Amino acid sequence: MVGASEREYMEERLVATTSQGMQEAKVGMTSWLSSRISEEESLISDINENIEIARKSKWRLAPFKSSLSRAERKLMWYQKVKEAIDQGFTLVPNFPCSVIAIRTCADGPKAKSTDCENWTDNVKDEVCEQLPMGQGKYVSPEQRINNSSYQIEQNGKVVKHYIQEAMELNDPSFPFIIAKPALLNATQEAMALRLFDEIAVFPGQKENMRTPLCWEG
Repeated sequence: MVGASEREYMEERLVATTSQGMQEAKVGMTSWLSSRISEEESLISDINENIEIARKSKWRLAPFKSSLSRAERKLMWYQKVKEAIDQGFTLVPNFPCSVIAIRTCADGPKAKSTDCENWTDNVKDEVCEQLPMGQGKYVSPEQRINNSSYQIEQNGKVVKHYIQEAMELNDPSFPFIIAKPALLNATQEAMALRLFDEIAVFPGQKENMRTPLCWEG
């Protein structure tokens, strides 16, 4: 999946019901993405020029930098989607799926520890960083968790507290033990590109709706 939070960037609608139609739709999508990439590159050039003008004029730079940041995110998203299509992958509609790997540059978990009276899984999963192509590594969204507890006295009663602490990042885990080797090879090849922000599987094991980008055999 590429930039799951950037669905608003997709304005093109292509429908195909045959293999030939799929190929024609890919050509149309590639052409559309190329035009959007050119537009964003031109916009970024203009914004950078405006920033220099604003700096010399001693105007506030924050509004320009905000626009630049958004344009750069959109450009990176379009570039990654186009590269995925060029590599033979296919855009598909939204459906429930489970993320098994995220791409990150982090050395350790970003999630915080939790301390509560009820035993529950409160540590949030790690999330991808939407990195440029070729950067980062794939890790599991689920960290290695250390569980512990302690007791305190509150209002004359002994209350037990449960602590969950994210200790370190885990390697990705493929959820289907019995699977065709071709599926595992395809997943490994997709990860080797370091293109996708997230790798997910279907059917979903958790209730979530993403914008998946799947590969063809």
